[in-house]
Amino acid sequence: FGYKMATILAAMDRQISVPDDLSVIGIDNHDLSESFGLTTFAQDPFEQGALGARILLDDLNHGPMARKTSVRAAARLIERGSTAAPHR
Repeated sequence: FGYKMATILAAMDRQISVPDDLSVIGIDNHDLSESFGLTTFAQDPFEQGALGARILLDDLNHGPMARKTSVRAAARLIERGSTAAPHR
C-alpha cells in the first residue's frame, strides 16, 4: 500500500489531480485504502492459499493432468475516488 499512498501524495505535491490527471489503483483492499479513497481489488489471501493447497494436494493424489479446467480465486473491484475515465 505504501507506494500507492506515496504516489497520491507526490501527485498532490506536484499539483497533479487524482483522478482527473492520474488514476491510482491498488490490490488487496489494504485497511487504509478507504481513508485515501483508493480504488482497489479486494482479494482474500487466505482463500487463495487454501485453494492453492487444495490444488497441490489434488495434483499429488491424482496427477497434475487430472484437472481439466482453470481455477480462479474470487476478487472484486471496489471503486473509490482515485480512478476516473480517461480524458477524451
